[in-house]
Amino acid sequence: GLDFGDLHRSIYAHTEPVTAVAWVPKTHYLFTAGKDGLLKHWDADTYTLIHVLRGHHAEVWGLAVGRSGAHVVSASRDRSIRLWTRSAEQVFLEEEREAEVEAVLDASLEKQQQAAEAEEEEAAALGVDGRAEAEAGAAGRRTLESVKGAERVLEALKTLDDEDERVTEYEAALARWQTKPADRPQPVLVPNLLLLNLSPSAYLLRALGGVR
Repeated sequence: GLDFGDLHRSIYAHTEPVTAVAWVPKTHYLFTAGKDGLLKHWDADTYTLIHVLRGHHAEVWGLAVGRSGAHVVSASRDRSIRLWTRSAEQVFLEEEREAEVEAVLDASLEKQQQAAEAEEEEAAALGVDGRAEAEAGAAGRRTLESVKGAERVLEALKTLDDEDERVTEYEAALARWQTKPADRPQPVLVPNLLLLNLSPSAYLLRALGGVR
């Protein structure tokens, strides 16, 4: 039987407490809801975030998933019940991850700006020079931009590592085919669309160019 005391993986799913989890029946996909007002769609085999569903304006308290996974219903403290329907639109996981990181960083930046403005107002009321706080706020914005750029570089490095592994596997398959070419069709290395038709070095330089 299954040993439920053996924790295999933990996912940081939401910025606020998780309120509900529901599996798509007979699949390895699941949905989660949280007090951050978001629903998230996950692949439990790879622990990958597939999509973020935004629409509620308060905590999401519950959710239910249809038998086929094509429909999801969620209920929120904003007094709304929302029906989400799967569309034919393609989801690009890299863009989803980047959007999620940017949303978190933007929220953090907004809090820093609000705190800096409050400190400036307090300093002005007390007759104190608030330039130091303003400079700290600008430094915070530069730091957040650097974090975003670093995230893109890390993603690019992982993509290039995966590409190196894929090329190595292709070369090994080609070497095996060359020993007995009549037994199977010749292996073909399909271009990696994630590289955007760029060479590995150009792809990495593109990511590095986003670091400020």
